[in-house]
Amino acid sequence: MSQTLLANFSAIVAAVGGTGIDSVGFDMDYEEWGDLATSVANVTIALSRQFGAGCPITFCPFTSQSDWIQSQQQIYSTLGTQPVVGFNLQTYAGGGTNKPPDWTAAVKAAQKTGVPDPDNFIWPIVSCDSTATPTSTPNQATQNLKKWGSKGASLWATAPLPFEGYSLSNYSSAFAQCVG
Repeated sequence: MSQTLLANFSAIVAAVGGTGIDSVGFDMDYEEWGDLATSVANVTIALSRQFGAGCPITFCPFTSQSDWIQSQQQIYSTLGTQPVVGFNLQTYAGGGTNKPPDWTAAVKAAQKTGVPDPDNFIWPIVSCDSTATPTSTPNQATQNLKKWGSKGASLWATAPLPFEGYSLSNYSSAFAQCVG
């Protein structure tokens, strides 16, 4: 099965990579039961070996901070490098109580993760989708990102925009005020 999955990923990378895009990456989201750290590490290691440094990998945690960090340690121990370039940290739905500075502190405190810049590693995802609370207006997103000291961020928007009268441009402007 793993050979089939890697062949499918290779086909996706080849198809997307041939469209003038600089790089194709993968975002690891684990919402199953079982050994999160080992499962995520094994898949990340396989993807890194298959595609190398030209294929950045992010993690998308919403809970289990120690498991995600343990996964990084397993990856670094195995590869001697860290292909994970950042955490897209969910701050909505199951991750609604996450505080990005707490995750940054945990990455800084962890040994042997291979993360070169923990201060630029946690990128909160804020929501403007009423099905994934808490939701944020552009102003609320700016306030939170500044409070968190975030150097990167993204938006969860599966519902049609505008959201409460705000467009994607409004959110882009809000993010530009505080990250970068």
